[in-house]
Amino acid sequence: MKRNSLKPSQTLFLPMAQSGVESSSCINTWGDLSPAAIKCQRTTSETELPIEAPAVSVPAETAVESAIRLFRHAVFGEPLSALLSIDPRAGSHSLLPRPPLRQWRPVRGWTNAPAEHSGRYAVVYTKVALAVQAALREWMSCLYFDSLERFADIDLACGITAWRASRPATGDHVDCMAYDILDHRMMGRCFHWIERTFGGELHLLRPITRSLGPVQSEAFNPALADRILVRVKRSQRGLYSMLKAEEDIITQIIKLATMIPQLQTKGPTQRRAVSSEIERQVRRTFATIEVRLKRFAPTADFSAVPSLILTVFTETLEQSIAMIEAKIAFKISA
Repeated sequence: MKRNSLKPSQTLFLPMAQSGVESSSCINTWGDLSPAAIKCQRTTSETELPIEAPAVSVPAETAVESAIRLFRHAVFGEPLSALLSIDPRAGSHSLLPRPPLRQWRPVRGWTNAPAEHSGRYAVVYTKVALAVQAALREWMSCLYFDSLERFADIDLACGITAWRASRPATGDHVDCMAYDILDHRMMGRCFHWIERTFGGELHLLRPITRSLGPVQSEAFNPALADRILVRVKRSQRGLYSMLKAEEDIITQIIKLATMIPQLQTKGPTQRRAVSSEIERQVRRTFATIEVRLKRFAPTADFSAVPSLILTVFTETLEQSIAMIEAKIAFKISA
């Protein structure tokens, strides 16, 4: 059976995530060049300690354990008591400004995660994919640029900067939840947004790159943004490798969530088998994420990224489903 597809006019984009702002309020259509009005709502402080990802492993074992608890809550109804958050220590030595700490208290976790061919699949997971992309752009560049040595690999450094300048997007079809580097039309949109903001990203790096040698510093000169971008387009590293890694990561985490409805039907009668399946699938998913991150930048410490993905994914999943349920309740009461 063919999946439903989104029309080109329904392709969604999300600007850079902001602290305390609901991801769903940031989503625009392709034709809307100005961001929607955003009502900032700071997250209230919590008394419980957050689940922190230790900066010694990729993916963090705590993130894996948290995902298993979310899964077991969705399938067996086991309680959720702690916060989800990224490691506040991660990126403490970054040369770039570190984004605010993201944390989220799951209410229902992944309990209502849509199945692959359900009517809610496109609406919910499109928002989730955009939120994860926005968070990755904030954090991964920050985690990568933790020392001046990172600028020695000019192609990779410029590629990451261009990727940070790109705007999160999903494709015309429901199974395209990130940029498809083989889709020329979609990549054209990608470079459209990079060209608009790439110079600004290079300006952000300027105070850092001025301390490099004259030749290396010139490779990041904002006045030469157009010339640098030509080099980025020709290189298969940096931008293209990150877009591919991003697509794989989002595909894996969505695939994991779509298993829940099937396991929920088996849970009451096959608890032991389902428990084993949960742990196996969660560990396989995060191991795949680990491979993608290491393939992209083997020497970088991305140990906080799995917790970040889990936190943002869970937060946006719950918010998206809550919005759908509120709309349905409003229609019924009207």
